[in-house]
Amino acid sequence: MNFLERIQKTIEFIEDNLDEDIDLEDVAELARMCQIEYTRYFHAVTGYFVQDYIGKRRIDLSIEDILLGKKDIKDISEKYKFSSPEVFSMLFRNNTGFLPSEFKDQKSDYRFGAIDIPKKYYDVQKLELLERFPDIRLLKPIDRIRMAAYTVYGDEPENMACEAIVNYALEYNYVCKFKSFRIFGFNTPDSIKSDGTYGYTVAMTIDESHKIKDPSLEEIVLEDVQYVLVNTRVSMIRDALVKFKEWLRDSGYYHGKHQYMEEHILCTKWREKEALNDIEINLYLPVSKRKV
Repeated sequence: MNFLERIQKTIEFIEDNLDEDIDLEDVAELARMCQIEYTRYFHAVTGYFVQDYIGKRRIDLSIEDILLGKKDIKDISEKYKFSSPEVFSMLFRNNTGFLPSEFKDQKSDYRFGAIDIPKKYYDVQKLELLERFPDIRLLKPIDRIRMAAYTVYGDEPENMACEAIVNYALEYNYVCKFKSFRIFGFNTPDSIKSDGTYGYTVAMTIDESHKIKDPSLEEIVLEDVQYVLVNTRVSMIRDALVKFKEWLRDSGYYHGKHQYMEEHILCTKWREKEALNDIEINLYLPVSKRKV
């Protein structure tokens, strides 16, 4: 189950428990992520912080009760676990533009439905390929992705590069309430030396307004690119690449020339439980559609 599908699994859990108390630590555990990484990643792929998302979904469900006249405001706020009727009314107005007592008489079509991660990210592909390669997903084309990247050379450069990019994120307030980012990495092309050392690049997504001030970092921009997402483990990367080649033969796509990437979840809690070669990893393998 790739990282996107883990988020979808938590969304389904949230949907089943909107009228119950939801512990974010339990939800993160379901995604096999630490809570801080889960919150960051959820926001990065949905556009919402998880607590805000839960609140919006509860507001959406409360509209049904209001329109049907089933309960008073106090009962509704208790049903959907708001801390008080006053907090519920404030959040309701912030989202819909009206107080709960006003909403029924308005002609508002406000709704906030559950997010469907596969629908948001997966492109259409042949059913036969889905059945043959259940761990391979064709992603929708990416219009533009901008990243700040740091490269380290050595015999095990991955952790050093990750540490440097996370320190950069901390320094420039990307680890805060209002920002989120995703982390990708790849072996630096043509960097393998005779002594076995090599280069590894780690990149974090940044917004368009961000200016890279650290001269040791470079900007990477990918535009109008498409990927196949392969869920695998470090020890099975070669097998995943073999499957990818088999997928390509019947897919109507060919191997793209843009940069392949590995997506990282930096949660040490789970990595402490797993051997390095057994760590789950998501490969983003470049594809381009064949011209008819």
